[in-house]
Order: sequence, then structure tokens, then C-alpha cells
Amino acid sequence: MILPITGDEYARTVTTENCVAYVKATGAYMAAEAAAVDKFQDVFRLHFFPPGASVLFTHSPTGVLTVAFSRDLSVPESGGVAIENRQLCEAILESIIGEHGDSPAAKLSLATRLGDLLKTLIQAEGYGPGYSAGT
Repeated sequence: MILPITGDEYARTVTTENCVAYVKATGAYMAAEAAAVDKFQDVFRLHFFPPGASVLFTHSPTGVLTVAFSRDLSVPESGGVAIENRQLCEAILESIIGEHGDSPAAKLSLATRLGDLLKTLIQAEGYGPGYSAGT
């Protein structure tokens, strides 16, 4: 975090302003999504984030969102709290790196890491440095 913020303020901003609107726009906002949003807000309720604190979201392919916290710039060691809801998981990811996402730094980090991963995979398959997918 750059500025201090309460967990309640953070969760309300993320879920109300970003995620709920996104899921409603997809037509998939049902009772399960409302319950997942409530759980998400509960996870943050008692936290306070000073400058330098961070939130780590882990998204599984099965739609489980894991939330962990750090009070400094380190990556949390433990797994945190899991919330099973594919729509919320996708909405959180969209709010961070989507077209109108909140984190340009996360977009850049993801693009860099995916680019490096693709280069590694291409080299592992035996394609040379001048390889172009279009040829």
C-alpha cells in the first residue's frame, strides 16, 4: 500500500466498486457470489494496512481465491484464507490487471513473467533464437 488504509475500506472498494459491478455485468451475480463477497469483506475487516503493507492474491484454475497479508514488502509465507468462488476470483483478477485494472505495476510484472515463461518454453521445444510463430 502507498497510503494507510483500513482493511474494511480496502475490501469495500475492491468488492463494491470493482468486483460486484464486474460480476453483475457478466450476469453471474447470484447468492453464492454475494456470500463470497461477504467472506472477502470479513477477511479484511480487522486489518489495517500501513504504507508498505501488501495483499497477496493467489488464483487457482478451479476458482479458489486465496488471500494473504504482509505488513511490509515481503511475500507472505503462509497461505492465508481461501474463498471458493470462480466469479469472485475472476473479478479480483480483472480489477487488478484487466483493461481498467488498478495496478499497472502488476500488469507489467505479469507481462514480463509470461514473456519469460514463453521464451523458456520455446527454447525447451528446440526452437532457435530467430523463431517466429508466424513462419
